[in-house]
Amino acid sequence: QKLGFYSLLYLTQGLAQQKISNSIYIKIITNYLYDVVGEEKLNPLQSPIVGLGKVIAQEYPNIACCNIDVTLDEKDKERLVKQLLSEVISQPTDFTIAYRGRYRWKQIFRLVKRADESNHNIQLRKKGNYLIVGDLVNSLGRVFAEYLVNTLQAKLVLIGDEKPSFASEECLFVEADITDELQIKDAISQAEESFGEIHGVFYSTPMSNEHSTATIGELTKNHCEYNFRYKVYGLQVLEKVLQSRKLDFCILQSSLSTVVGGLGLGAYSAANYFVDAFAQQQLSNNLNNLEQSTPWFSVNWDACDFELARHREFSSNMAEFALTPAEVWPATQSILDMNAFPQVVVSKGELETRIQKWVNVKPLSETSTISNNSSHTRPNLTNEYIAPRN
Repeated sequence: QKLGFYSLLYLTQGLAQQKISNSIYIKIITNYLYDVVGEEKLNPLQSPIVGLGKVIAQEYPNIACCNIDVTLDEKDKERLVKQLLSEVISQPTDFTIAYRGRYRWKQIFRLVKRADESNHNIQLRKKGNYLIVGDLVNSLGRVFAEYLVNTLQAKLVLIGDEKPSFASEECLFVEADITDELQIKDAISQAEESFGEIHGVFYSTPMSNEHSTATIGELTKNHCEYNFRYKVYGLQVLEKVLQSRKLDFCILQSSLSTVVGGLGLGAYSAANYFVDAFAQQQLSNNLNNLEQSTPWFSVNWDACDFELARHREFSSNMAEFALTPAEVWPATQSILDMNAFPQVVVSKGELETRIQKWVNVKPLSETSTISNNSSHTRPNLTNEYIAPRN
């Protein structure tokens, strides 16, 4: 990420230190990041820089970012140069656009409803064997575990750094470093020896917390690497270990921050953007062998209220859109029932309205300075506010 995410982070921090007052446009150019025409060889490692760009404009009112995705074809090089020049010198109208050949595409989100019947639905198995791996303490893992055990009498294998409080007799907990391929291989082998074939995987990642959130000016490498550990490095290891297994599904916990950003969520949004792009890549790679491949899904969850109860500041700002644990599981079942999209956004509020409100592609003010934060409220940080004093 040195030439991607970190380069943009350090550029933004440097601009802030210079206290530049005029409007700044940052055009983030990626290649092969989105599956637009179905022929791209996707590269999700470029994605974190885009997640950071969503947040930059929210924290610095006179900076605006947008993302232009292209494909590199020697035959169309001259046309691509003209297309990029046109984008660079013009004011953006959309945060994410893609050029494929002669055509310019823009990203949109479409409302879908669960169909009463589906020919492609994934059925959760009664008394099946399911794996929950990743963060088991600060994630939706507890919601998945509760419903799998209570509703399906499933046998669960929990793999992570720390044993969760919800682990019961129906659960086998294996302590392992999720970024260590050998440890994860051994943990899954142990699970199969104990319970037999694994039928599905829930990859749970940390929700926003004091380790993952900070304003861009205060972001350190520790914040960033905490997010990347679970949402990038651990996910890459899991995919390698599962390559030889045919599962009913692998569902990944992502965040709505990749769609609407969020103050203080620069690194968090960036890492979750990789989760989304990774799921898209898996579908693209498996298109020629869908019957024998594992379906991967990334779910962009809104905030969940068991998280909000722990953090007063976050709760007061986000309670309106917070999901309850009882709403998470039916949404998960609907996503599996549809089995139609590698990325699904779960938003309790009207999504397009939230995007229009929070995703800025033009500077909010020509006169505001980068260092002036008086135009917006305090970010949703988990540490308590301490008033200034002499």
